[in-house]
Amino acid sequence: MYKRTRSRSSNAIPQKRVEKVKLAEEPVPGPSGVAKKSPPTADLKRAEVTKIAETAGNVTRRKMEPSIFDEQEWEKSAFKKKQSTKPAFHAAFNDSSVTCDFLDQEKAQSDFFQILQEYRMLHRLKNNVNESVDRMPEEEQDQDDIIPGLPIVPTPTLIEFPPALYIKISIPVSYPMSSKKLNIPRIGLGQAGITENDADELIERTVEKAVEIGYRHFDTAYSYMNEVAIGNGLKRCLDRNQVTRQELWVITKLPGIAMHRDRVEEFLRRSLKNLQMDYVDTYLVHWPIGYHYTGDPSVIFPSKDGTLDVDKSTDLIEIWKAMEGLCDLGLTRTIGLSNFNSQQIDRILGVCRIPPSILQVELNVSFQQPELVKYCHERQIIPCAYAPLGSLGRIEKYKKRGVTLQLDNMMQNPVIQEIAEAYGKTSAQIMLRFLVQQDIVVIPKTTNFDRLYSNFDILDFDLLEEDMEKMRTLDKGPSGRTYDLATIPIMREHPEFPF
Repeated sequence: MYKRTRSRSSNAIPQKRVEKVKLAEEPVPGPSGVAKKSPPTADLKRAEVTKIAETAGNVTRRKMEPSIFDEQEWEKSAFKKKQSTKPAFHAAFNDSSVTCDFLDQEKAQSDFFQILQEYRMLHRLKNNVNESVDRMPEEEQDQDDIIPGLPIVPTPTLIEFPPALYIKISIPVSYPMSSKKLNIPRIGLGQAGITENDADELIERTVEKAVEIGYRHFDTAYSYMNEVAIGNGLKRCLDRNQVTRQELWVITKLPGIAMHRDRVEEFLRRSLKNLQMDYVDTYLVHWPIGYHYTGDPSVIFPSKDGTLDVDKSTDLIEIWKAMEGLCDLGLTRTIGLSNFNSQQIDRILGVCRIPPSILQVELNVSFQQPELVKYCHERQIIPCAYAPLGSLGRIEKYKKRGVTLQLDNMMQNPVIQEIAEAYGKTSAQIMLRFLVQQDIVVIPKTTNFDRLYSNFDILDFDLLEEDMEKMRTLDKGPSGRTYDLATIPIMREHPEFPF
């Protein structure tokens, strides 16, 4: 059968083919300025790590593209980062030929992961000391960044990701962090609505596995009641030096009971305590609709007369002013919205000091919202798609509540299946790639480890325009919306109901 031609770089590795990959080498000058050779990584034993670490300048210096970096300092760095086109676990030291199966992620981890952690621990020791003293002038940093008396520790080789994994966030000059460039990973992990009996343990294991695979973007919300589990999973990864906090992008959301200016900061601090973090990377207003607060933060959905106790006095402008204050306090790097319509966003843009950087809404092949996506891009707001695969797990969840929910399984759509077969991909991968290729961030939800990996493995190919056009024809328009709050009629009576 005819296979689609890949429009990405010729270095892209097809899904069906397993290649041996030799990574680029970059000799690093030693103390005398003469390039040194490192021993082959393939034969490196854990016992040799300490010995190599004691020798300065003999390890290839590479960095993973971080969530936040100073672009000028990045460009000035004496050791340039090598770009990779493969979202897999590749690791190499100077003068070594490292081979790993692109699809065999477990093998790659077992071969290299322990060695990488040794270097990370040593490097972080140096960084921690450096951060405790005054930094020298920026123009001198790339010439001498060593504290007298501190042993020289080579920078570890870290997992590399392609630039395509990130989207830059545009921020105004007046923004408190305007000296930094912000990059959000295009592929995140959503964890809303996990209701299994061992939900917390399952989420923790899933988060840890996701970090191993390469996920750096994690989405949660106070209302999901799983911030503690996600925080536990991430903390274990941080404690094991699998990832640094700067590499992560963590999103959580303001709940309906906190939709009052005086409660915005309080509830973000509650979320931070749950997550065991000092800040989040994005804080979103979850819905433009508030609920009456009972005074008990555990009552997330208060009821009155047998229905949700909705607060119809919600003031979105006052809420946004309080959200801006969170940036000033350093409790969040960016702020954004979820489930807002364009008219509501216009009102905020008309008065804001810090504009929303992200809009999280339902987006998938059967509910594409092209006008809203265009609206966001024109205003430098990044659209983020929840339920990018349709969130079919809700069918069983609603069934337990006695509610029948009709959802189309677009992964079984003949058009998508035909395209998936042509590219040697799964239907889910094609659906996710369709969104990512339009500069839409996706946060598919799963606790299945196989799907966790396949959902992430969508950056080594491009869909041809003819196939993109075929998928655009599957849009059902407004009738494709499934998160319409139809099961909560009183929500439609709220003056800020977005749909």
